[in-house]
Amino acid sequence: LYQAGFIKPDRLKMNGVFDNELELAVRAYQLSGGIADDGLIGNWTAANLNRMSIQFNGIYTGERSQRVNRLQELLKADKFFYGKTDYLFGNQTRISINSAQSALGYRQTGYVDLDLLLGLLAVKKYQIKPNLIVGETGSDVEELCRELVSLGYLSSSNFSGIYDKNVKYAVWKFQLINEISIPDGI
Repeated sequence: LYQAGFIKPDRLKMNGVFDNELELAVRAYQLSGGIADDGLIGNWTAANLNRMSIQFNGIYTGERSQRVNRLQELLKADKFFYGKTDYLFGNQTRISINSAQSALGYRQTGYVDLDLLLGLLAVKKYQIKPNLIVGETGSDVEELCRELVSLGYLSSSNFSGIYDKNVKYAVWKFQLINEISIPDGI
């Protein structure tokens, strides 16, 4: 990831730990390759890393691709991009990038560099109501479950739309692995 340009030299840590910084670099690599940026080293990601087939060269005005659409989704989730995602890096995308750069404390260039991409990937896109309990339903439960599924703590086949024992166990597992207070599943 470092050799491909997805980890900056000042952030390179060779400590054998798959930390947040490394996960963000993997997600940026995946996004640049036009696949789901889940942060997991699956077959596609591993094969392409081994071949060094993707280099970070930015995302540019006029480009029409899946990765531009994903960029627009990230910008939209953070309320920088309004309207329909269209796979095209046009004027609306450039303006949205300037807004994101300003909000994240970067120089406004209208271009996507690694700092901006990592910044957008690092921002949490949801505000889930605290203290959900078994038996609850609604958009907070759905949002929580989508995030737990995307992080690999919950199987999509185990989600029924209710904060049930499967969801509580997934939350407990997330809390335990991420050393968040005393795991309680709430």
